[in-house]
Amino acid sequence: MKKEKMIEQNDEEIDSIVATKPGIDERLAAAIEKLVEIQEHQPTPQIPMAKAKHVTPWNPTGKHDWQRPRLRCRVFMNDRPLTEGRLNEEEIKLINQLKPGRYNNRKWTVVEHDNGGEANLYFYIPNKTSEERAEYQKLGGMRGLAALLELIVAEQKTIKIAE
Repeated sequence: MKKEKMIEQNDEEIDSIVATKPGIDERLAAAIEKLVEIQEHQPTPQIPMAKAKHVTPWNPTGKHDWQRPRLRCRVFMNDRPLTEGRLNEEEIKLINQLKPGRYNNRKWTVVEHDNGGEANLYFYIPNKTSEERAEYQKLGGMRGLAALLELIVAEQKTIKIAE
């Protein structure tokens, strides 16, 4: 009943527009009527959960978990676990490239530890004081963790292993 009233109201509105403005082409009015009718008779499209995009600040492209890169092992930053859901793709790729060592004039430490067959990666970046945090902000700009990880990976590439 409500649909029929809405259709009648739409028809009346279209008729009044055509009647008050003689310059409107009848074919245009007919096309609008046809589009309104098609739109009202079609169901609202439903997107299944498997195909829906779940966009978050850590996943701006809305990729599913199976489409995103995985961490190669459990990762801890300053003894706090990092999860894939809270890291963006760039950060995950950079973390997977980390190798054990000391970086940034021996201020930052990366340690890989084998805990009974399960690998854990620990990296320590001192950030307790506001001066330390300000220094890292200067180094990485507003990019945060990704910028610091890029600095570590770049430094890894410049280190030559003694033979």
